[in-house]
Amino acid sequence: PVETKAVPITTPAAPSIAKTDPSFEHVVAAGETIYSIAQKYQLTTYQLKNFNKLTSNELTVGQKLIIKGEKPAAVIPVASNNDDEPSESPETLKNPNLKRPAAVYGLNKIEEKGTGVWISDPDLDPNKMLILHRTAPVGTIIQITNPMTNRSTFAKVVGKFTENETTKDVIIVMTKAVADAVGALDKRFFCNLIYGPKDNEK
Repeated sequence: PVETKAVPITTPAAPSIAKTDPSFEHVVAAGETIYSIAQKYQLTTYQLKNFNKLTSNELTVGQKLIIKGEKPAAVIPVASNNDDEPSESPETLKNPNLKRPAAVYGLNKIEEKGTGVWISDPDLDPNKMLILHRTAPVGTIIQITNPMTNRSTFAKVVGKFTENETTKDVIIVMTKAVADAVGALDKRFFCNLIYGPKDNEK
């Protein structure tokens, strides 16, 4: 008998369709910041600014931002043990001021990375853990981390700083005590900041 070999039939592969990254628009609402929007969609502020070619953190109400990724189906409300927590009733939807700010739950912690500098100033006790910051309110406690030494400390904001030759391009000004606590070797050094709202602003 003659052997017949089965020849496999090859079907041409279907052309692969290039998938585009999903994205959607977010319209900036009153009270929103680049930090809060980035956290809402689990992005970094750098990614958000990069997607939208922003050069600063300034946003205007009604501004449209491109958000890369799938649009969340719904915002899950934060569970609370407080019995007096207002629910999403028509009243609170009409008047958002009736709703508690996210700050109550510590959700809007702000993270910053940049250069810090310690200075000798007659108004700042060099032995106390004191800092100056551009935007954080007086009394805010900020956690400062030096990634070079992996050491962290907490210090209290006692005022704002004005930009001069010493403080140019820095995000925080501190006393010698703070710099020593995080093991800073130089006057200017890279640091990470984490802080939230003041307790009395709830």
